[in-house]
Amino acid sequence: MEPRRHSIAQDLFPDTLPPRPLPLFPELNSVKESALLALVDGAIRQSGFVRSWRLAAYVRFLKDDGWEIISREVAENGRTVAEYTLDLHDDATREAAARYRVRKGGA
Repeated sequence: MEPRRHSIAQDLFPDTLPPRPLPLFPELNSVKESALLALVDGAIRQSGFVRSWRLAAYVRFLKDDGWEIISREVAENGRTVAEYTLDLHDDATREAAARYRVRKGGA
């Protein structure tokens, strides 16, 4: 049985839940780090991610590391593709993204 994820929508008393740990930062110079850097800068699609043709896999790896990522389907050149963004409404993801920007020398 999979462990239950904390969800405000499903919990009667969300303020009583323990705080989620911050997401894990990926290994330096990895494809996963390139995906996170792209997400920290904004929305990303496979067509704009030149480091690998497996963006969806690396988004999944980041989700497994605790990053909350929103995916939505968008039209691009007559095709439907996935577009990914960090969920900055999630406190842990927002805080980790801010720390990551500072770590990488951004604003």
